[in-house]
Amino acid sequence: MAANLRLAEVSALLAAGKAALITNAGEQVLRAGDCAAFRRGDPDGHHLVNNSGQAAKVLKIGNSDAQDRRVYPYIDIIAEPAVEGYSHRDGAPYPVTA
Repeated sequence: MAANLRLAEVSALLAAGKAALITNAGEQVLRAGDCAAFRRGDPDGHHLVNNSGQAAKVLKIGNSDAQDRRVYPYIDIIAEPAVEGYSHRDGAPYPVTA
């Protein structure tokens, strides 16, 4: 899961394996059956990292809205509402690879 700061509610359920949940507060290991949730407008960028050497399965649930602004601070990507593609924080277009 990419670093994700969405203006919508989102939850992630680890269905199998284990992964580290990285948030502004630090790192927490999630195991199968664990769930993490983030409220709309929560400024905490978050993402999962699997360093276990084994496959992990994640179910991500969210209420996507066309007017949501999505910010991925750890990888400098922003997706603006009604704009095709992504940009960097400085507004430069994010490169598209085929």
